[in-house]
Amino acid sequence: MVNIIFEGLKDLLNINIFNSKKRKELDTNENETEIEKRDYGKIYKKEYEFYDNLSFSNSQKRQDSMTRNMDIVLDKIKEETFKLPLLARSILNITSKSSDKFFYFTGDDDKKVIRVAKEFNKILKSSNYNPNLFLKEAFQNLVKYSNVFIMPVKDEKNKLIRLRIMPNKGWTVNKKIGTFLCEEFVFQDYCEDGYNNTKQKIFKNKIDIFHYTFNRESDEIFAMPIWCSVIPVIKKYNFLTNNALQSYADQAITRIIYEVGITKSGTIKPTRQDQFDSTKRLLRETDDDLIIDLPVNVNKVDKNFNSPDKLLEVLETQIYAGLYTSKGQLGSTSSGRQDAETQDENTLNITNGFFKEMEFQINRTIIDEICMNLFGSLDDEIEMKFSEGFNLEERKEKHAVFLFQGGIITIDEARKMCNKQTKKFEIKNTFQNLYSKTNSEMSGTVENVNNPKNQYTSGTGTTKKTKKN
Repeated sequence: MVNIIFEGLKDLLNINIFNSKKRKELDTNENETEIEKRDYGKIYKKEYEFYDNLSFSNSQKRQDSMTRNMDIVLDKIKEETFKLPLLARSILNITSKSSDKFFYFTGDDDKKVIRVAKEFNKILKSSNYNPNLFLKEAFQNLVKYSNVFIMPVKDEKNKLIRLRIMPNKGWTVNKKIGTFLCEEFVFQDYCEDGYNNTKQKIFKNKIDIFHYTFNRESDEIFAMPIWCSVIPVIKKYNFLTNNALQSYADQAITRIIYEVGITKSGTIKPTRQDQFDSTKRLLRETDDDLIIDLPVNVNKVDKNFNSPDKLLEVLETQIYAGLYTSKGQLGSTSSGRQDAETQDENTLNITNGFFKEMEFQINRTIIDEICMNLFGSLDDEIEMKFSEGFNLEERKEKHAVFLFQGGIITIDEARKMCNKQTKKFEIKNTFQNLYSKTNSEMSGTVENVNNPKNQYTSGTGTTKKTKKN
C-alpha cells in the first residue's frame, strides 16, 4: 500500500516536473521569439533610421547643432558624400565652376586700388597660397558645408600678414547673444606649439576668426548645409533600389514541395511510415527517376519580382530638385545642346550665388583689414569682385552699348557698366574716333553723277559710297 502511494506520488511529482520543464521550455521559446522579433525590429529600424537622421524634426536637436556645435552635421555630410555618387557629382559640378573664375579690385582711386591688390597677393603668398588656390579652397568649403572659417594672423602692430583656412569641424560657440550672434568661438583641437600640445583656444568672432556662411537662417549662428534635405531622399532611393535588386536575384530561388500520399485531386491515400521515409530519402538524396506505388503531388513555388518604379520616379524628381541639377548633368540621360546650355546656365546662377556671398564676406573682413592697415580708414570703398560668366557679361555689355547708342548714357557711363576704366580711356585709339573723322565721307553724298571720285563700281558711276568703302 505504501509502495503504491509512493509510486503514485512519484508519478505525480514527475508529471509536475515534466509540466514545469515544459512550461519553462515554452516560456523560453516565447522569450526567444520575442527577442527575435525585437532583433528584427532593430534591424528594420536600423534600415529606416536614415529617414530622419538629417531632417532634424526635433527642434531642440537642430537648435543645438546650429547654435552651439555642428560637428554631427559635418560628419554626416562628409560620410554621405563618400557613399552617394549623385551628391558628390552635384557638388563637383558647382565647385568646378570656380576654376575659371578670376577677380579684380574696384575703387575711385586707381593708385589705392593697385596698393590693395598688391597687399592682398602679398598676404596670400606669405600664407603659401596663390589667389586661385585660396579662393578655390574657401569656395569648396562654402559649397559643401555652407560654412568657412578663416583665421587672420597678425604681427605685433596688429597688421594682417597671413591667412589660414581652418577646418570646419571642432568649433563650439562659447559666448553668444540670443541664438543668432556669436561673440566667441572655442576651437577644440588647436595646436599652437606642436602636434602634441592640443588644447582649447578662444577666438573672438570677426577679430580672431572670420566665419563665412551661405543661406544662414536669421535665428541661427551656423548655416545648415544645403544638401541636408536631399540626403535622406537619396538614401531612400538607394534602399529601394537595393531591395529591388535583391528581389530580382531571388527569382532564381525556387521551392519544390513534394506531397507524399496526396493525389493531384487532393485525395489523401494512407501511407505506411516506412514507405514515407524511404520515399522521402530517395527524393532528397537522388536525382534519378523513381518508380513507386505512392501518389506524390509536386508543387513549385517561385518568387515574383515587383519593382517600385512609380515610387522611384517620385524620388528621382525630388533628388534632382534637391541637387539643383538635371538628369543630363548627372549622366542619367543624354541631352541636346540646348538643354545642356540651359542647365549650365542654372548651375552658373547657383554658383554666382555662392560667389556673391563670399565676395561680400571677404570685402567686409579681409579687404577692410587691408584698407585700415594701409590708409587708416574705409572711405575709399575699395572692393574685390569676381568676374561674371561670359554670357551674363556679354548681355551687360550689349545693354550698355544700346544705351549709349540711344543717347541715354555717355561713353564713360557705358564703360563703367562694363567694368572698364574711364580715367585713362583714350577715345582717339578707338573706333569712335575713326567714326567721327570719316562721318562726312560715309554719309554717301554725291556732288555730280559724272564725278570720277564716285565711280567705285562698274556701270554709270552713280553709286554712293558705302560705310565699307
